[in-house]
Parts: sequence; structure tokens; C-alpha cells
Amino acid sequence: MLEFENVSKSFWTVTQRKVILDRVSFKVELGNSMGILAPNGTGKTTLINMMASLENPDEGVIRRKCNISFPLCLEGSI
Repeated sequence: MLEFENVSKSFWTVTQRKVILDRVSFKVELGNSMGILAPNGTGKTTLINMMASLENPDEGVIRRKCNISFPLCLEGSI
């Protein structure tokens, strides 16, 4: 199982704070898969890095009771 509970993440740019996740909660049960589709610059890589424990959230809890596999193929939109 992978669970995000009230997870928030933001970064500072030169002039402002950019919020990537704002109190996000979801659960993916064992045996299920999840796909992440979103426009460029919206935090997909940050989310995947947080799932894999490569980045920590600013707030909230991430519970991992499973193996996390990275995408085998990334394709841009046409």
C-alpha cells in the first residue's frame, strides 16, 4: 500500500513560493497501479520522487508498504 495523507510540497522561485502539492491525500492498495498525467511543470517528478523517498514533504505523512517501480516509458504529447 502507498498512502499520502495531507501531503504538501512547495519550492521557492526567485520571486514567490510555488505550491506543488497542497494537502493531497490518496491511497493505492496492493495489486493496483497508478498513472500520473499532467502538463509539464506541474510536479509529476516531485510526486514520484516523494513516492520513492528521494524527497520529503513539507507537511503530511507518506506511508509505503510496497515496492515502488518507476515508469518504463515517458512520452511527450503531440
